[in-house]
Amino acid sequence: MMFYYREDLFKKYDLTVPMTWDEFAETARKLKKASPDTDLTTFSANDSGLFAGLAQQAGAKWWTTEGDKWKVGIDDAATQKVAKFWGDLVEEGAIDNQPMYTPAWNKALNTGKQIAWVSAVWAPGTLSTAAPDTKGKWAMAPLPSGPAARTSPAAGAAPPPRSPRTPGTRRPPRSSPPG
Repeated sequence: MMFYYREDLFKKYDLTVPMTWDEFAETARKLKKASPDTDLTTFSANDSGLFAGLAQQAGAKWWTTEGDKWKVGIDDAATQKVAKFWGDLVEEGAIDNQPMYTPAWNKALNTGKQIAWVSAVWAPGTLSTAAPDTKGKWAMAPLPSGPAARTSPAAGAAPPPRSPRTPGTRRPPRSSPPG
């Protein structure tokens, strides 16, 4: 998963690409204060894959085996923590919760009402059709992570040290997304 964001709007609102989930939450709040009608992103209940990916990043193990049998568990501490983090941001109004992949969501991306998206590496293709007027304005960065006490990047470890960024600049991209 990656963090996709409108580079031009991050610069306009003097935002820095978040490296941790705490920074992500603060970025959402800062944006909402600067532009009450603009959302950093949405947390959509219609995208179970997003929630599963975020829970796995936090260390959740929804499917494991015990001997020769499957063990399914989706209510562990890591999953509960992810649900609380995102639910709290929606409840306080820091982010939106409209469904993704709808005409209204496309419009929010295309008009700059939503300026970032946590998604999989295939997102650039979606952005090119959902928000065609924004071509060339999106950048991508590694997914925020945290908390710092975690020891494995796959389990939500703090990211390795990175070079300082000035507000509104992006991290060096792994690749440039189209659109």
